[in-house]
Amino acid sequence: VEHLSLLGVFDDISFDVAEGEIVGVAGLVGSGRTEIAQAIFGLSPKMTGTVRVNGSKVAPRSPATMVDHGVAYLPENRDTEGVIASMSITANVALPSIRRLNRLGFMRARKERELAADQRQALSIKGRLRDPVSSLSGGNRQKVAIARWLATDPKVLLLDEPTHGIDVGTKAQVHDIMRDLARTKRVAILMISSDLPEVLAVCDRVLVIARGRLTADIPIAEASQETILTAATGTSTRTEVHA
Repeated sequence: VEHLSLLGVFDDISFDVAEGEIVGVAGLVGSGRTEIAQAIFGLSPKMTGTVRVNGSKVAPRSPATMVDHGVAYLPENRDTEGVIASMSITANVALPSIRRLNRLGFMRARKERELAADQRQALSIKGRLRDPVSSLSGGNRQKVAIARWLATDPKVLLLDEPTHGIDVGTKAQVHDIMRDLARTKRVAILMISSDLPEVLAVCDRVLVIARGRLTADIPIAEASQETILTAATGTSTRTEVHA
């Protein structure tokens, strides 16, 4: 992304995420982290700047446009934005892929079930495919939220607080899923997280946002909680450290 700006929210944001790389986004609450990801995903039509996927310029006019270009976004609040709790596991997983599963205006039920079954197995989701997501634990609801977007076979995955509010065991599973996506499937992952130990454990590089500006771009070998917090509080000018 190049020179992304949204009046009153963030200004002149430029960075890249490579194929197979996990880049963390850190910053204080209200710094503009989430809004940047939402804008990239087409949720902020008044944003200015340039977004490129695989080198090709993409106009983020809507989430559907970005999904068509291989970009997926997992919002922070899984229960109100990440899943539809009253619907089944199958329906939730299939929803973002509805155009692919649709034939002559009708959903292909067998394909829908197969897609959901594949994701349930891949992410070890505990529950029957017909179970409503509201009946699942918080960790399994989060896995369903992730599964919805993995089913679209994304090239770029934007994750906003992907392990917030889930137990330690499920958190480790989500981290393993992220590493596998990056290392095996070469997905480019941008992860927003308030958990600095998580950022330091999972990411290859850390971007720090302070008051809507990018203040640091730090390879993980040079990153620490202290350097991240210093940049996040705006007490230093932008730092770029490259090995």
